[in-house]
Amino acid sequence: MNPQTGPVPFQPAAQSETLKLMVEQMPELMDSTSDYEAGSIILEEGEPNDRLYILIHGRATLGKMDEAGKVVEVDAFGAGSILGLTSFWMREKVFAQIRAATDAHCISIERSVFDKLVFS
Repeated sequence: MNPQTGPVPFQPAAQSETLKLMVEQMPELMDSTSDYEAGSIILEEGEPNDRLYILIHGRATLGKMDEAGKVVEVDAFGAGSILGLTSFWMREKVFAQIRAATDAHCISIERSVFDKLVFS
């Protein structure tokens, strides 16, 4: 917090730039990029997840299925967001659907590459 101006606002563009620098330093991440058209599913509720997704460009939504089987949007993500973290980290099935709200570009990181990132 900045005592003169109050809380420092979240700056997704700055986070996205940091992620781009990380990708440039680890060329193997460039081999694991995916493009999603608006409306396509990135992660499906109930499916296993062995990858961590970083949204580089675009927007995505998180939706949870209600009792009637309809997916209800509960959150939205922009560039720089990490998608699928809980299911990836806990090695459990995806608890909610993640869908591209716009055309989106993601890096998908396999567990072995993630371990390398953590230890480097």
